[in-house]
Amino acid sequence: MGSVASTRPLPALLLTGFLGAGKTTALNTLLAARPDLRVGVIENEASAEGVDGDLLQGAARVVEIAGGCACCTVRGALSSALELLAERIDELDLVVVEASGIADPVPIAQAFQVAAVRGAIRIAATVCVVDVPAVAAADLLPHVWGRQLRFADQVLLTKADGVSGPRVAAVRRRVREHAPHAGFVAGLDDPAVLAPGATVAPPVIDAPPASEPSASSAAGEGHGFAAHALRVATPPDAHRLEIWVREAVRRPGVLRLKGVVAVRGRRRPVIVQGTPQGVALEEARGPVSARGSRLVVIGTDLDPVALQAELDACAAARPDPASGAGQATTVSAPGVSA
Repeated sequence: MGSVASTRPLPALLLTGFLGAGKTTALNTLLAARPDLRVGVIENEASAEGVDGDLLQGAARVVEIAGGCACCTVRGALSSALELLAERIDELDLVVVEASGIADPVPIAQAFQVAAVRGAIRIAATVCVVDVPAVAAADLLPHVWGRQLRFADQVLLTKADGVSGPRVAAVRRRVREHAPHAGFVAGLDDPAVLAPGATVAPPVIDAPPASEPSASSAAGEGHGFAAHALRVATPPDAHRLEIWVREAVRRPGVLRLKGVVAVRGRRRPVIVQGTPQGVALEEARGPVSARGSRLVVIGTDLDPVALQAELDACAAARPDPASGAGQATTVSAPGVSA
């Protein structure tokens, strides 16, 4: 580590945003647009079994932290992951920490202050990804989303296609209420995010006293949310899978559903992304990982047994003759998401 301390700090991007905002999609877009960048990614997962590492395509190194939001239950693991990347500082140009959608960014930033990381890796930018339709519908938890915004120095608006100009303007005004000094960027490859040598300190938000747990810990594990991994033992029909996902995200309490699933009649698996605001199935660039097809569902008051039973029934069902087996129109090409 002695040689690391003598080098220029490796810039880090802290990527935040509420569940389903499009953080992983934005990161994949950066990796595709800048293949010259050697990016080390730390994926924070809300569930005990992570899937976000399987959703990333093009990172030089991916370190997954599963079992809770980084802000309240795995801060030590986050520091250890940063130390791991700090030891490989000569192999990387950028570190990205993608926080879970329910994470408080303040304790995450504090993980950069441990002795083995401080001076080796430093936060260069904090970008909050904002789901325009969700904000327009006021379909977010303000104590979580607002804190993420207040810590951001850049904001990336997503899913604005199809949203009227006045509604987008209203979302921008809401963002400004929480983050008056933040800028708006078009993507993670924006120069404001990846400015050469940028190693600015993030905004400072006072952490609550020890006697007053923050919203991230007061509700227990994951702000009162739960995350459950669902297994997909038998490849389902793509059309039936899409129908099941659309029905699942409409269940009370379901906020997010994501994963990578092998489907019938297709050489490549599909990446599944679902929220109450919309669903997208996108063809993956590579095969299913050795861990197999998996989905993660995040929300409150969930019934994972019922969800798993419904998913098993979906996988066992015959293709819908009216739609055609593995209906191609339900799956976007790689790099295209709804």
